[in-house]
Amino acid sequence: MRGVGGSQGRRCELGGLCISGVLLVGLASSAVAQSADKAETNNTDSTDSETWTSESHNDPEHRRNQMLRNLAILNSASGVVRLASGEAPYPPVEVFFCEQPVGSTDKRGRFRVTAPAGPRGRCFLTIQHPGMKPLSLTLRRSTQGSGRVFRLGVLVLEPLPGFEGRVTSATTREAPKAALRAYQKGMREQAKPEPDLEKAAARFEEAVALFPRFAEALNALGRARLGLGDIEGSILALETSIAADGDFPLPYRMLLGIRMQRHELRPAAVIAAALLRLTPGDGQARYYHALATFGLQRYDEAAASAQALIDKGSGERFPQAFQILGEIHADRGEIEEAARNFLAYLDLAPDSPSAPQIRERLRDWENAEAILSDGKGAAGP
Repeated sequence: MRGVGGSQGRRCELGGLCISGVLLVGLASSAVAQSADKAETNNTDSTDSETWTSESHNDPEHRRNQMLRNLAILNSASGVVRLASGEAPYPPVEVFFCEQPVGSTDKRGRFRVTAPAGPRGRCFLTIQHPGMKPLSLTLRRSTQGSGRVFRLGVLVLEPLPGFEGRVTSATTREAPKAALRAYQKGMREQAKPEPDLEKAAARFEEAVALFPRFAEALNALGRARLGLGDIEGSILALETSIAADGDFPLPYRMLLGIRMQRHELRPAAVIAAALLRLTPGDGQARYYHALATFGLQRYDEAAASAQALIDKGSGERFPQAFQILGEIHADRGEIEEAARNFLAYLDLAPDSPSAPQIRERLRDWENAEAILSDGKGAAGP
């Protein structure tokens, strides 16, 4: 495999209707939990259980409680982790204390961890899960063991912006423990600031060898191979992940980004349509569907997807939706509608590569309209 620094594709514009896009390599998520089982811990502090989310720091009451927690001197902490659906995350979530892995959740989302050895002082307790915003709480570590456990309550993992759909595959619950351990080791390596992607890929390959239908490991393998520049190997892993679990959206997203980057519009349109059936509100998938179907001259589908983006308030994020509609209306001879969409595009993307060409077309239409108007006036009654 070839090592290439990172897996982010280059950004291209839809200048002159050349089809292209940004390579998707992101992960995905779930959403907000409401209740959970109390952590079964003995000899705990009497702190009331409460619900914490990644947005809690914006809430005054939570900030007050956080300040109180900062005063807590502890060696151990317990809590319950939930996804937005109220389910416990699976595979188990790793818990980091003072930037070191100290434990993980059980099948009910519960954890009890002990601070690593080190000087007394403030530390972050961090929960991370693919597709979710990291959740961190500030606690103080004691240098003397008290045997007491600080109860944190319910920790809710919130989805990353723009993600819709399941973050986990149903096949993961069928994976044997050895395969799950190999997958988790690969994920830990992949999450490092400077990961060894060959090492991560080897762990994912080990997990897949032990359990060939391990859709999440196959998806992670596809991402690792993409980072190593092994595009064909990445495509194979992602397609195998989709075959293992057709309802797991993550491999569709990455595969769609690769197909668009390579201008493979026909398979891209098929993948985008399948992803939209799973996650109808996915703006990026809708945008790629509009681009791909436009490039394939399937203008009715392209117009429907572009209009859906605008109707859902995503026109500012995807201004090319207006450009696509402008081109389609112009092709149909609907000049007034075409001009309206082109003007909206220029308002949002005035410096895009295609802007000068669009301005020239608008001027041509304006001049033609003026000539027609003058001609009608000259003819008179």
